[in-house]
Amino acid sequence: MKAVQPVEHSEVRHTRPSMQDNYVLSLMGVHIPRILMLLVASYGLFYFSYKYETPWSGAYDYYHYYYMYLSPLNPHAATAPWIFRQISAVVTHLVLKSGIYYPNDIQFQDARYDQHVFFAALFTNWIFLVLAAWVAGLIAEHELRGRNPFASLIAGLLCLLAFYVQTGVITGLTEGPSWLLLAVGFLAYLRRARMPLLLVLALSIFQRETIIIALGLIAVFDLLLSRKEKRFRLQICVMSAVCFAAYFLARRLFIPGLEQQTHLGGIVYTLAHFHLTNAIIFQGVISQNTLAIFLAVALVARRHAGLRQPWVPVLLATTAVIYILGLAAGLGNNVGRLVSVLTPVFAGLAAAGLWKIWNRQSYNQLDRMEA
Repeated sequence: MKAVQPVEHSEVRHTRPSMQDNYVLSLMGVHIPRILMLLVASYGLFYFSYKYETPWSGAYDYYHYYYMYLSPLNPHAATAPWIFRQISAVVTHLVLKSGIYYPNDIQFQDARYDQHVFFAALFTNWIFLVLAAWVAGLIAEHELRGRNPFASLIAGLLCLLAFYVQTGVITGLTEGPSWLLLAVGFLAYLRRARMPLLLVLALSIFQRETIIIALGLIAVFDLLLSRKEKRFRLQICVMSAVCFAAYFLARRLFIPGLEQQTHLGGIVYTLAHFHLTNAIIFQGVISQNTLAIFLAVALVARRHAGLRQPWVPVLLATTAVIYILGLAAGLGNNVGRLVSVLTPVFAGLAAAGLWKIWNRQSYNQLDRMEA
């Protein structure tokens, strides 16, 4: 009988890849191709916006952001609330300094504003929009409990085809990073990832307070409508409240600007003199096409497929409160742009809903098991 020879350490071969290897393979084989596909699908939108966008036809805040793009982190570059959009300002400034630029004859011609800055702002928003569309796909996959390239692609395309993509995102404003932060925050909420969600809430102080409000409202209404995991939802409510308090105190005590938005008297006066106009209805409500698709899919899934729709009341209540807060802040017909920050969430859930309708028998069984 032959003796068994010991195996040298160098000869040992691992048949199972490590967690790090799995992550790299997933990144290279799944996520990067998805992002590239969304980039290719949307660069026409970017070119059209760059060619024909004119800030003074609806994106007047570019006046404030222009000087922030030139001098980010400068507290004197603008007043509140614009000065808080520092993530957009820093990234746009880095794009400007990198030299990325496409010289072209464009509609927006104003000797007071450098075309390089305008391009950098649109390019930054476009890249962040694509990343938000990618995260919308991850939201869809989480709802479907597994990898699903088709649903992920549909979610991304629904996000890219939203009404406010051309009128509010691929512009000189700051919506791109805001959409991405909200999408990442909601995905972290779904995954019960406290620390990433806390990071999103903290960063939102320096990007857009609406993200903090939206995620906090989602946690509040989810807590009220569900009996499960109350501790987690309560923690997110507290985190959101703390982050919003920090933002609110910074505006009241240190950074002046539009004081009527942070004083009770100004808010009451604005609401008391509010009048519903056609512009608010068409630009603020009817423009929410991704929300309409989400609700239509949810209605079909509920009535014809018998699938539960737990996110519908939560997101409708959240949307309603954001509308009220936006009107109280005096935004008028621009309130639609405020609500549009939820677009990646609506896109992800709508895509997941479509897939569930197509495979309703399997998901009906899962719903009964989880009920």
